[in-house]
Formats: sequence, structure tokens, C-alpha cells
Amino acid sequence: MRIINRAGLIAIQKARIFNRVINEKRKRGRPKSPPRPPETRMLRYDLTLTEKFAEWGKTQPGGLSALVRDLLREAYEQAHDKTKATK
Repeated sequence: MRIINRAGLIAIQKARIFNRVINEKRKRGRPKSPPRPPETRMLRYDLTLTEKFAEWGKTQPGGLSALVRDLLREAYEQAHDKTKATK
């Protein structure tokens, strides 16, 4: 039987805690959000605007991104309305 003094016991406890921390997976960043349904998934694209339009768009309610999304949504709906009317 081995006799361990107080310092040795503390060292063993620290080593166990250290090994437990090392062996656990580290989680970084934001927690993953649940997957979105296919119709609401978003893709990222670059858009080039003149400075005048970019500055004006930033002042609109919701900002430039919301403005572009709304314009695209309206154009999409108008295009689908026209295709339905021709059928």
C-alpha cells in the first residue's frame, strides 16, 4: 500500500481534473440552430451598387439588406403572377 501525502493527493486530483477537461470536446462559437425548411434557406451573394444607392439603401427601414430582399420578393411575385395569367 502506497502512502500519499496531502500535496501528492492534491496533485493527483488536479491531474484527474486536467485529463477530464482535455478529453472533453470543446464547443466553440454559437450553438447550431435547427435546420431551416428548404423554402426559407438563405444563400449569400455579393451585390455591387453605386455609392449613391448604397447610402440611400442604408437609410431605408430595415437597412439595405431588407430593401434588396423586398425588391426581389416583389419582382418574384410579379413574375409568377404573369406566368399564371398566361396559362
